Amino acid sequence: MNLYGTIFSEKSLGKYPVKASCVFIKNCDRVLSVSRKNNCHDKGLPGGKVENNETYEECARRELLEETGIKVGKLIPIFSACGDTGKMCVSDRDCNTVTFFTTDFFGEIDTAENGSVEWIHFDGIKNSVFQKYNSKVLEILRQNCLI
Repeated sequence: MNLYGTIFSEKSLGKYPVKASCVFIKNCDRVLSVSRKNNCHDKGLPGGKVENNETYEECARRELLEETGIKVGKLIPIFSACGDTGKMCVSDRDCNTVTFFTTDFFGEIDTAENGSVEWIHFDGIKNSVFQKYNSKVLEILRQNCLI
């Protein structure tokens, strides 16, 4: 898997017990966000934990569809983090997390999950429980002129 500035394999991310993926979908100057189930003001990227025998990309696609109803075409891995920086999951355990980027999406927002799904300005994802991680994602996207 090629990342901006980094090349790694999924096997090299096996250090921590929890694996997660998320997706940054760019639409003009907006990103698709999902809120925490228990806090509609805490917005972040759609994503979640990798299930057994699932790749990071398969997880990203599944979680995105479950949480938003949106499907995507090409996904580009843009950032990975392990340990505390990789905390995409709210738990006491550190995570291996991969973030994918795309502008190739289709469908309408349609979800049965609790919480809200909406397009927000990019910086809106910095004020979340995943502030450290999301800030790093935004930094990488800006450095590579993707946003």
